[in-house]
Amino acid sequence: MLAWNLRDRRSDIDLVVFVAGRLSPRPKEHRRALQFLRKLGFVVQNAPLLVNPYAYAPDENKRYNFCKVNMYAMIDYTKVVYVDSDLFLPNGAQRTDQLFDLYEGSPKPAARYNWKTQINAGFMLARPNITLYWDMLAKFNTLESPTGGDQGFQNAYFYKHVSGFEGF
Repeated sequence: MLAWNLRDRRSDIDLVVFVAGRLSPRPKEHRRALQFLRKLGFVVQNAPLLVNPYAYAPDENKRYNFCKVNMYAMIDYTKVVYVDSDLFLPNGAQRTDQLFDLYEGSPKPAARYNWKTQINAGFMLARPNITLYWDMLAKFNTLESPTGGDQGFQNAYFYKHVSGFEGF
């Protein structure tokens, strides 16, 4: 629903779907799902599976939950508004589309704070930067994520190496 609302309000933006791995274990269904997303107007980007270095359980959701870090490699774009697929936003696009116009010139990502110093990485504005992306990947195994996931990793990374986040 959010995607359609954004498309109605902002025809100047691409709606991109990261596909990390397979949408179905059956190749034919996977291809059909990709075709369907494209038919709906989404730009489909295959994203590398970034294995969570802190996931010790065989749970697939925890093992590959670092894929949103790939948004920093989307250098064809100047800004990315990242929204987790399971995030519900009341009044969807009414305020979300305004994020594309915020924080001009700020190198820091912007996000909604969950706590005083912790952001929600499931809804944020980022500026793709390939140098930053490779630096984040280089620190995967050395910078500990307090939560064991990508949200904790991004919080730790940006507070230690980029002086935090902008808030919205």
